[in-house]
Amino acid sequence: MPNTKALPTAAAAHALIKAGRADLAVRRAQSLRARDPNLTLAYTLESHALLDRGQNEAALQCLLSLPEAAVRDQPWWVSLGAALQRCNRHDDAIGAYMQALALKMDDATVHFRLGMSFKDRGMKAEAAECVRTALTLGLDTSQLAARAQLVFLEREACRWAPASADLAALRADIAAAPADRAAETMPFPHAVFVDDPLEQLKVARLYALHVASRVQPLPRRVARAHGGRLRIGYLSADFHEHATAQLMVQMLEAHDRSRFEVTLLSAGPDDGSAMRARLRAASERFEDLRTLNHGAMAQRIRELGIDILIDAKGATYGTLMPVTAQRAAPLQVSWLGFPGTSGADYVDYFIGDPITTPLEHAAHFSEKLAQMPLCYQPNDAKRALPAPSHRADWGVPEGVPLLAAFHQSYKISPEVFDSWCRILHAVPDAVLWLMRWNTNVQAALEAAAQQRGIAPGRLVFAPMLPLAQHLSRLACADLYLDAGPAMPTPPPARRCGRACRWSRGRARPSRSAWRRAC
Repeated sequence: MPNTKALPTAAAAHALIKAGRADLAVRRAQSLRARDPNLTLAYTLESHALLDRGQNEAALQCLLSLPEAAVRDQPWWVSLGAALQRCNRHDDAIGAYMQALALKMDDATVHFRLGMSFKDRGMKAEAAECVRTALTLGLDTSQLAARAQLVFLEREACRWAPASADLAALRADIAAAPADRAAETMPFPHAVFVDDPLEQLKVARLYALHVASRVQPLPRRVARAHGGRLRIGYLSADFHEHATAQLMVQMLEAHDRSRFEVTLLSAGPDDGSAMRARLRAASERFEDLRTLNHGAMAQRIRELGIDILIDAKGATYGTLMPVTAQRAAPLQVSWLGFPGTSGADYVDYFIGDPITTPLEHAAHFSEKLAQMPLCYQPNDAKRALPAPSHRADWGVPEGVPLLAAFHQSYKISPEVFDSWCRILHAVPDAVLWLMRWNTNVQAALEAAAQQRGIAPGRLVFAPMLPLAQHLSRLACADLYLDAGPAMPTPPPARRCGRACRWSRGRARPSRSAWRRAC
């Protein structure tokens, strides 16, 4: 029987979480636990408040401390799954969500969250089926975002037919959506799968409005000269061994410290890598924000007096747009992390260059365009050249043309794969060298090759490796094949001295490889 005396306090704790007062909510929930140690609801509410504060491990331990005699109801299992996900314990999270579904099979949100754990385990096809089930059951205002996620998962699994049908359905839904109304969308799939810059802009605007609707902006701070150096803050969750960090680290080291005070605002993990240490050394201040919620992050940036806040993450996985939506700094800029417009009126400038963001394309951006004179993207000239190696070291054949296409699998469209197979038909002894990005891609591409008259044995799949080893093996290829408009990736191959083939489209993401090749 529910403890009716506890209901007012539980309701108050829930209201405090919704109001962004997680600290008070924790205390209310703890008072409930003290009064009734077997009250499951108290543990569930406290875990929600702790997760809101970014205390993921504490939330997990709170739930696990529920006494054996207490009832483990469906909300408790769901909360346990969420805490395990936040702690990157996805196998355990899958088990928790399965327990939740055993108690309530038609919970669409749990099916979706289960899919996200499958996704992070590299099981993209399984994740897609979970998301498809969630969509069938109905996700209310999250339908657009879930459909975009489904498209992305299908493309990651190289299941092209359902991906095409789902993308068509998504585009129809976007076309029907009012342009001035907040909607939970996912801009990234549109940025890489749809070569229509105005459609990309609409999706980005819908998402930016959605983000803004969920936060309370700080009082606007007007930019004023303050007599000191210009305070520049770079905001990202990728200040570790990550592609974004690899590109920008030398640029950070080259800042003129007599004119600029550089702060790195890190919302991501500390991997203990040499890159992390180098990034710390490249900044005067390194703020580790990962334990803060978005509101606290924005407040900390305001306290630091940042003049220009550069979002190097954008609308990608782990987005920090809820921070920029609070107007943490008087001038806010989008750069490097996301391949298109933010769609946000709280982002003032987009940094590009004459090829990726020509001024005649200004109507495709919600921001003003700020152009670098040559190229928007820096790189690291200090990175060591790849160590020499031989094909035998990587399990690929000697004496035949070796064509490398080490792309994330979502970038491989059926049209791109058709072109690769035409090359294999034209060069009968050539071998195509691909990356095994997830558990589904090898079987899918081998089947696709066989359908196109190419023996599956002419496809060789490489495992994921640390960057230095990856560059070493890449130098063994004869030619690097680009994947076309979906965020092309030739620079590592060019660094290894490999010739590249690529193309460009209309929208900004598809122009980036062309720019980097010039």
